[in-house]
Amino acid sequence: MDPSETSDEDVPNPSNFPRPCSSVYSDHFALQDLVYQVDDLMRDGQLDTIEELERENSILQEAVAQYQRTWDAILEMFDEAFDTALLLRCSLEECEEGISIAQADWLALWGVRDTTEVGNWI
Repeated sequence: MDPSETSDEDVPNPSNFPRPCSSVYSDHFALQDLVYQVDDLMRDGQLDTIEELERENSILQEAVAQYQRTWDAILEMFDEAFDTALLLRCSLEECEEGISIAQADWLALWGVRDTTEVGNWI
């Protein structure tokens, strides 16, 4: 056989070799995979952001609840202070009235009827 001649056995069969992927298709799959990866990263980032916001929201809700409890305690203390001030005022008025009565009784005991002569001697 002549070396320039080839037999059917010598010619490679194309079905034995896989067809190479076209660069268009391989780029498409790579881009699609990249899009999926970006989507996954964005979704993960969004989930992380949501978790962080929920954590911050929980902290803020607890802080607001603490401020509400503190405000309620302040209002209760103010109410008690106001009641105490009213009680002190009433007690002071009773005390002044008692002092006036005691002065009049003391002067009456010594026979002094006109308090303008003596003035406020106590």
